[in-house]
Amino acid sequence: MYVLKMNRYGDSEKHSYIVGVYSNFETAEYAGLIEEYWRGGKYTPDCKYLGELDVIDEEKKEWFLENVVGKE
Repeated sequence: MYVLKMNRYGDSEKHSYIVGVYSNFETAEYAGLIEEYWRGGKYTPDCKYLGELDVIDEEKKEWFLENVVGKE
């Protein structure tokens, strides 16, 4: 999963906004290029990989089921 954020003049401390979430880097990169031109070059893309969706650590899940759910 990739999140595309646009930063005003490339500075993440200034105004920024999220454009979208994408399943592959190429699509996110393309969306960022389009958005950059759409906004007249005032915003630059910043694409971050966040990992897979819907992944739960199995060890933590087992602990939760035994120690939290099992006590109710």
